[in-house]
Amino acid sequence: MERQTKLLIDGDGILYRAGFAVEKTKYLVEKEDTFIPCDSAAETKQIEGGIVWSRKEIEPLENALFLADTIMDKILGKYPGASYQLWLTPSMGNFREQIAKTHKYKGNRDVQPRPKYYKDIAKHLVDKHGAVYSDGQEADDELGIGASVYGSDAVLVSYDKDLRQIPGKHYNWVEEVEFDVSKKEGLISFYSQVLSGDATDNIYGLYGIGPAKASKILANCSSSRDCWEAVRNAYQSQEGRDQGRDRAIENARLLWVRRKPNEIWEPPY
Repeated sequence: MERQTKLLIDGDGILYRAGFAVEKTKYLVEKEDTFIPCDSAAETKQIEGGIVWSRKEIEPLENALFLADTIMDKILGKYPGASYQLWLTPSMGNFREQIAKTHKYKGNRDVQPRPKYYKDIAKHLVDKHGAVYSDGQEADDELGIGASVYGSDAVLVSYDKDLRQIPGKHYNWVEEVEFDVSKKEGLISFYSQVLSGDATDNIYGLYGIGPAKASKILANCSSSRDCWEAVRNAYQSQEGRDQGRDRAIENARLLWVRRKPNEIWEPPY
């Protein structure tokens, strides 16, 4: 029997891309009785001594739904004949909310508005494309679990950098790039994030450690245990023995994308 490609699609990215694409902020700078149009907030800062005016313009819902369909067509067109599953993250019930002790998980997003058409686009993805809400976890976790289930037949479809810890085939539909992640590359990607944190999810890594320094810390690691020891030592060196170890474990558990149901990351002793 011929094996079939299984696309595991991160629907969150499609939802937000389609939603924000139809929301445009227009800027005007009033200076000496003249109104100067600008394309961005950064551009307004180049005009000194002016008063900045802004207004959000939102296109019709149909435009956002059309864009969501266009993205899906683009993905499915890349893999004709493949089956697929589209996942969405629920608004509440993420297990990581209980794990986060140092800072509220995604607490920085409390003041960041969702797209105006968030619920409408989500419903459209469910009704037309069969999207399913994950239960108690994120769409990323569903993709990670699916990658374990379908093995080499799976393709993880997302532009989210967090999924680069999952070995296997990937497709970034934004950049139109298909690539493979090896087991070692996945380990390095995960532990690098544990060191540097993830600002988008309000996860604070070590002070002064970005991707470049994290890469140096992990340069001589060849196994999960090697990586963990390097990460733990770095945390303990900066924050003390007990607090450093606890913080490293907390961040690892927050950043780990599940490979099996109800999985909680544990140090590889």
